[in-house]
Amino acid sequence: MAMERDIEIRETEGRGRGVFARRDFRTGEVIEEAPVIVLDNDQYELLNRTVLRDYYFDWGEHSCAIPLGYSLIYNHSNCPNAMAARDRELGTIRFLALQDIAAGQEILHRYECGPWFDVR
Repeated sequence: MAMERDIEIRETEGRGRGVFARRDFRTGEVIEEAPVIVLDNDQYELLNRTVLRDYYFDWGEHSCAIPLGYSLIYNHSNCPNAMAARDRELGTIRFLALQDIAAGQEILHRYECGPWFDVR
């Protein structure tokens, strides 16, 4: 499994910060496994009044989750090289390589809700 030293946060042109590979990843390899903090609907309403409203993952019919680690920094792409997979039993989100990712390449996943901003 990938370790924190295998990825890093760097500035990206026109996108702010992003997550980049510090080593090569093979298709299907785990890039990061991030624990989550699950919030119920009452807490979700409060969350939507904060800057974190743009950073949660749907966690089921009556909850959402705030992932830890680098997971909130991955940028969106309509042609992603990674995917986010929820494990509700373990309480984690696992980022997996959809294709080979070279060291130095930005790691991108497709936001399920679709982006709420202009996509380049």
